Amino acid sequence: MKKLLLFAIVSIFLLPSCATIMSGTKKNVILVELPKDLEVKKGSEVLEIKDRRAASANNGNGHSTLYMYPGVRVKLTNDLSLKLISGGQTASVPVMYNYMIGGLIFETFYTLGVGTIIDLVTGAAKKPKLRYIDVPAAFNKTKPRSQKELKRVVMGMN
Repeated sequence: MKKLLLFAIVSIFLLPSCATIMSGTKKNVILVELPKDLEVKKGSEVLEIKDRRAASANNGNGHSTLYMYPGVRVKLTNDLSLKLISGGQTASVPVMYNYMIGGLIFETFYTLGVGTIIDLVTGAAKKPKLRYIDVPAAFNKTKPRSQKELKRVVMGMN
């Protein structure tokens, strides 16, 4: 019983927050159908575009497929806007966020609230409302495709 209690106490302090450990404080924003010369800025900072984890799918026999697609990694803040620049065109895309409520509730019980506080303070509990950005729609100033449609593009289903 003493060993179990000691393990529980050590776990609370060594594994304080799931979101901070699993995904960090920066989140992936996927840029769907981006032109080759696209530059993405957050304020005056030019962000690195590289393949990011965009989606995953279970194929039914215990294996899953991981889909990588070009994107940027950003810390989600209240006034975050990404500036897209390509071929003389410029577009601004606001990036809003939600909190991962289910994860916060689960980890509150596991970490006795310590992990939840850490995830909220560091911003690791945030996730982008729109994970996929429809780059052509941003430049053309048209209504973007749904997140479901954009995910299908990323997975090669369109």
